[in-house]
Amino acid sequence: APLAGDEDFGLDAVEPLFFHPLGDWQGYGDMATYLNFDKDFDKDFFYFCHIHAGMSGRVKLVDADGNKMSEEDTPELPYKYAQVGQFDLDCGTFNTTGFKLTTEESGPGDKCPGFFVCADEEVEKSGYATCVEAMNCHMIQSMTTYAAGTSELFCHQMIPHHQNAVNMAKALLKAHPDTLTCDTSGPVEEGSVQPWACDLIPVLYDIVNVQNSQIIDMRDALDQLGAEEYNNCDMRFGELTAPAAPAMRRRTEEGDVNYPYVSGADCEPCAGTEGECTVVMKVNHHAGELGYYMVDGCEGVNPTLHLTKDRVYKFDQTEKSNWYHLIGLAYFPDGAHEGVDELEPGIAPGDSTCAEDLTCPAPMYFMDGKYQGVFSNIESIAPLAGDEDFGLDAVEPLFFHPLGDWQGYGDMATYLNFDKDFDKDFFYFCHIHAGMSGRVKLVDADGNKMSEEDTPELPYKYAQVGQFDLDCGTFNTTGFKLTTEESGPGDKCPGFFVCADEEVEKSGYATCVEAMNCHMIQSMTTYAAGTSELFCHQMIPHHQNAVNMAKALLKAHPDTLTCDTSGPVEEGSVQPWACDLIPVLYDIVNVQNSQIIDMRDALDQLGAEEYNNCDMRFGELTAPAAPAMRRRTEEGDVNYPYVSGADCEPCAGTEGECTVVMKVNHHAGELGYYMVDGCEGVNPTLHLTKDRVYKFDQTEKSNWYHLIGLAYFPDGAHEGVDELEPGIAPGDS
Repeated sequence: APLAGDEDFGLDAVEPLFFHPLGDWQGYGDMATYLNFDKDFDKDFFYFCHIHAGMSGRVKLVDADGNKMSEEDTPELPYKYAQVGQFDLDCGTFNTTGFKLTTEESGPGDKCPGFFVCADEEVEKSGYATCVEAMNCHMIQSMTTYAAGTSELFCHQMIPHHQNAVNMAKALLKAHPDTLTCDTSGPVEEGSVQPWACDLIPVLYDIVNVQNSQIIDMRDALDQLGAEEYNNCDMRFGELTAPAAPAMRRRTEEGDVNYPYVSGADCEPCAGTEGECTVVMKVNHHAGELGYYMVDGCEGVNPTLHLTKDRVYKFDQTEKSNWYHLIGLAYFPDGAHEGVDELEPGIAPGDSTCAEDLTCPAPMYFMDGKYQGVFSNIESIAPLAGDEDFGLDAVEPLFFHPLGDWQGYGDMATYLNFDKDFDKDFFYFCHIHAGMSGRVKLVDADGNKMSEEDTPELPYKYAQVGQFDLDCGTFNTTGFKLTTEESGPGDKCPGFFVCADEEVEKSGYATCVEAMNCHMIQSMTTYAAGTSELFCHQMIPHHQNAVNMAKALLKAHPDTLTCDTSGPVEEGSVQPWACDLIPVLYDIVNVQNSQIIDMRDALDQLGAEEYNNCDMRFGELTAPAAPAMRRRTEEGDVNYPYVSGADCEPCAGTEGECTVVMKVNHHAGELGYYMVDGCEGVNPTLHLTKDRVYKFDQTEKSNWYHLIGLAYFPDGAHEGVDELEPGIAPGDS
C-alpha cells in the first residue's frame, strides 16, 4: 500500500468479521495482518487476541545481525501459561482432572452423582463417556453458590455452565479429529440436506469460541457488580440409584387456565385503511420453547393474519427481539425446514403460469431501506421484474451476525404483494427456528376469505407453559420445581443449588434456577453409546438450561437490563455491566435454540433416538457452611506436551517478506493458545527483525474468533494499555 500516515490501520473493518458465523468468516477469504516495526525500541512487545484475554505471547525485536534490542524480558508477562493434567490431555478438556469419578465413586457418589452415562450390559462405557462424567461433576459442584443478586447468580451459574459446554465440544473434536469434516463455507439454510457432521462442526466451534468469549464478559460483569468470581457451596451426595428402564425427560407443559398467550387468533392488519400496510413483527421468547411471533395490533402469539390480495404489506422486523428470527413465507408450514415450497418467483400458487417468467408472489427483502434483490411485483418500491433473486440470500446471513452488528445494519423489512388467485392458505415462518409457523388467510377486496377452511393443516399445536414457567419466564421446568419436602434431601434431583444464607432470603429467581438445574441433571443422564450421539444427548438439555436461565434473567429485569448495544464493543473497553450481559443473554436464547435444532437433525441422521434417558434418584444430600472454591487450575505433569514461550525466529536464514502462519490450539489451556508453524509449542517468543515485513496469516479455521493484535504490554485492549497504532510512539520516537 502507498506510504501514508493515518489513524486507520484496518482493525475497525476486520475485527467485526471475526465475530461473524464460521461459514461467513471462511467465505471472506484469506485473513492476514502485516507488520513492519521500523523504529528503534529497547523493550519487547506482545501479540495477543483481540477477543480472548490471557493469550499473549512475547515478541523480541532483533537487529539485522540478529542481536536482541532488549536482552531482558520486559515488560513482564503477568501470568503463567496454564498447564493441564493427564486426564484433561487425554480428554481434550480443561480443569476436569480433579473431578474424574474413580471406581469407588462410580457407584454411589460423594461429591457428585456417580454417573451420567448409565450402564448398558451390551455396550462398554467409552473414554469419551468417562470424560463427560468428569465435566458434569465439575459443573454441578461449580453451579452451587451463595450468590444472592439475580445477575450475580446468573453469572455464577452460567460461567461453569459455559465451561462445561466448551469442554464437551473440545472433547468431541479431539475424539473425532478425522471424521468430523465438512465443507462449512458459506451459511447453510436450515432444512437443506447435508451430512450430520456439517450440522455439528459449526456448533462445536461456536461453543468453544463464543462461549469462552462470553465467560470473559460475565467475569467483567461480576467485577463491576462488586461480586466474587467464585462463591460456591459444596455438596455431598448420598446413595444414588438408576432404574433399568429409560425415562423420558422432555415434558411439554399443557399450561393452565391462567395461560396468557392466545395463539392463532384472527387478525386483519391495517383494517379499515387503504394503501401500503406496515406489519410490525416481534418475538415473544417466553411463550414457548423457541419463542413465537407477535404482531402489533393483533392478539396473542402467531396470529392468523388476514391479508388482502393485491395489497402491499411491509413486515417490519427492526425491533431487537427479531434478531435470529428472519420471517419467511411458504405454502406449507415451516418452509425450508421441511423442504416444502416457499413463496418464490419461480414457484406458482395453484394453477398460475407465473413460474414461466419468474413473476410469482414472493417476499422482497430490504435492509436499511434498500432492496437486496431484483425480482419485483411492487412497482412503488422497485421496477417490475421477473427474476429468481428476491433478496433472501443477501439478508438471511445478516440475521446470524452478532446482535450489535445486526442492529447497525439498519431497518429490516420484508415486502409482500400476493397478486395471484389462490384458494388455500399459506404460512409465515422463521428461517432459523422451526416450529414457529403462523397461518395467513388471503381475502379479496371485500374481505371475503379465498379459503374458508384452514388448509393446509398446521402439523403441531402451539406449546403452552405452566404457571411456574410463566412466573419464571422459562419453558418445561414446572415439573422439576423443588418442593419444600425436596429442598432438604432430594430424590430426583439434588435438593439445592443456591445454598441457604441466614442473612439473605432465597429469591424467586433462585427457585427458578434450581428447577432449571433439576431438569438439566435428569435430562443429561443417558444410555447413548456413540460419542456424537452422547454429545447431542448431553448438549440439548444443557442448551435448554442455558436458554431458560437467560430468559428468566430477562424476565426478572425487564427494565434495568438496558444498554445501547449498537456496533461491536471491544473487550476491555469501559461499559456498564448490563452492556456485557445483554448481548450474551440474547445470544444464548437465539443461537443455542438454533443449535438445538441442528443437534436434533444430527441425531436423526445418526438414526438415534432424541431421548434415551436413564433416571436418577438422590439419597441424602448435605452442604457445609463454608464456601468451597470450585476452580482448580491444573499444574499439569511430566507428560505435558505443550512447551510455552520457546524462542523462535520465523523465516530464519531467509530475506524479504516473511509469512508467519498462525493457528490456535484449543486444547492447550482454558481459552486456547496460539501456535506458529515452524515454532515449538504454544505462544512462542517470536524474534522479529526490525525493518522486515511480516505477514501474520490467520486463514486457518482455528483462528476464527482469535484476531491477532499487537501491543506494548500484555493483553492490549483487554487491559486498556497501549497497542501498536499509528498514533502511539514506541519509546522516544
